[in-house]
Amino acid sequence: MTVQLKNRISALLALLLLAFAATAHAAEWQKVDIPANEDLSGVSFLNRDTGIVVTQYGRYLLTEDGSKRWRSFSEKPPVALEDIDFFNENVAAICGRGGRLYITTTGLDGWQNVSLPDTTPWLLDVEMLDDTTGLVIGITRNPENIFEGLTLRTTDGGKTWNPLTQLGYGLADIEVADDGTVMVLSFGKLSESKDKGFSWTSHLTFDGEPCRTFALHGRHGIMGGLKGLCAYTEDRGQTWNIVRQSLDYVLIASEMVSDKVGYIGGTKGVLLRTDDGGASWTKETLPEAFDIFEMQLVDGRLFIVGSDGKMYYKDIE
Repeated sequence: MTVQLKNRISALLALLLLAFAATAHAAEWQKVDIPANEDLSGVSFLNRDTGIVVTQYGRYLLTEDGSKRWRSFSEKPPVALEDIDFFNENVAAICGRGGRLYITTTGLDGWQNVSLPDTTPWLLDVEMLDDTTGLVIGITRNPENIFEGLTLRTTDGGKTWNPLTQLGYGLADIEVADDGTVMVLSFGKLSESKDKGFSWTSHLTFDGEPCRTFALHGRHGIMGGLKGLCAYTEDRGQTWNIVRQSLDYVLIASEMVSDKVGYIGGTKGVLLRTDDGGASWTKETLPEAFDIFEMQLVDGRLFIVGSDGKMYYKDIE
């Protein structure tokens, strides 16, 4: 072997090592220091710089500089907040227990309290579909059936919220498909709307099993719930294939990164990754174990939040 060829091989190996090191570094989970010790139940980033997390102690925290600094806001009396959703830099919504609901259409300092008069319901997920239209789902906490579903819709930018037809029990998650179809998850059922919540069709998933989370990427999707319930779809939720995990797992949050790569997490530090669209799963280890309550992908960065103020992110792309 000539000296010139050896030098070329050495240079190529060095480039490969640098590429590997860069990839390995990008794949590491990075901790976000956030001034909150309470459970973080929801997260929504508009981009990598601007985001909000909400807490189980009735606080929401805002960053506008990539999580370096946070501003904290509290409502009294404190009621657990469950979800936050950004539509754009002006429009966002927050929901929580006790019928708690906040909306802004004028930016991050223009929040209005539009909470329900009835403080019994738990509002668990909110989604703004455009500047004026939004949905919020939850459970009524009706003593006769505390898991009775509740769906509310606004068409005036959050000023008023009107109840919709019963979509099921245990409403837990809203997902918006690539074509704008809105999908709502309940126990054993998916409901779909192609007109931003005005009309709905429903079909069964599993035999009434309490699913908690699902995520879509194109026609591929994943779903999780209690007792290790885990499933995947290749036809945008029309049919599901169960690949149940450990019965100890309570799977609460999920996100699809591509049609093959997805994450699902839950209590006791469970974080699973799939590289084949949900057909098989492997454990992924975070630097510290905590209950994972929510995750969100934005601009190739996956954010995860959970118990005791824990928040991490990983750059996926």
